[in-house]
Amino acid sequence: MDNIKTFKVNSKVDIKKSNIYAGEYELIDSNSILYIDSELPIELEMVFTSTLKITIRFINIKNETGEKKLQVDVDTEENIIEYKCINFDNHLGTGTSKPIEIGTVGGKKLFIHFWIYVMGNNSVTRKMEYSIWKER
Repeated sequence: MDNIKTFKVNSKVDIKKSNIYAGEYELIDSNSILYIDSELPIELEMVFTSTLKITIRFINIKNETGEKKLQVDVDTEENIIEYKCINFDNHLGTGTSKPIEIGTVGGKKLFIHFWIYVMGNNSVTRKMEYSIWKER
């Protein structure tokens, strides 16, 4: 461990933005959210320009069948994508096995990858992790 090389910058440097890439994709947003109330939808608003905003809404639904299902509804007039997460109630989490396409902005495809967990011994507390990628 004594032979680890480091670098030194002799001027003051403030990092304004970090860029993260995976092959031909750039990470444009990623976060972890603890729900304030698992009955309330979570909405992500992505603002691209003063006239272009996309809203991604996550709704948790529990039904008697227990079958896990992701239902996607898209309102192209209002630019809203709604993910109905049906029976996403696993302590280990449930979500997308690979990024799914959201749409195209400025000729670049956008993708979202997310995972929702139930925390503790009840289904009241939830945590969601998501990443949004775009083509470079």
